[in-house]
Amino acid sequence: MPQCPRDSRKRSAALARERGKLAGAFAILRDRLDLGDSLWISWMKQSSNRRGGALSGDLNENTIRRIALTHGMVDTKIIALDRHWAALRLVHRRR
Repeated sequence: MPQCPRDSRKRSAALARERGKLAGAFAILRDRLDLGDSLWISWMKQSSNRRGGALSGDLNENTIRRIALTHGMVDTKIIALDRHWAALRLVHRRR
């Protein structure tokens, strides 16, 4: 039986709660990726704050998209990790 080539793309993940900290660290996260790699950014949903969540911050998917776009990345997928956390998959924008 032939062997399938191993997928060599990296998938990195980061948890974020504050816009300023994510914006400040984003270039470092992006620069660790090759062109085919992806970066998952997870954040606590704002609806979790309305339910009494003590850890929520000032991020949402649109804020993360804007930060990513300014760094040459786009989102390709959004998922709910659970009822409190969500994540966006980001990749380098094709030129």
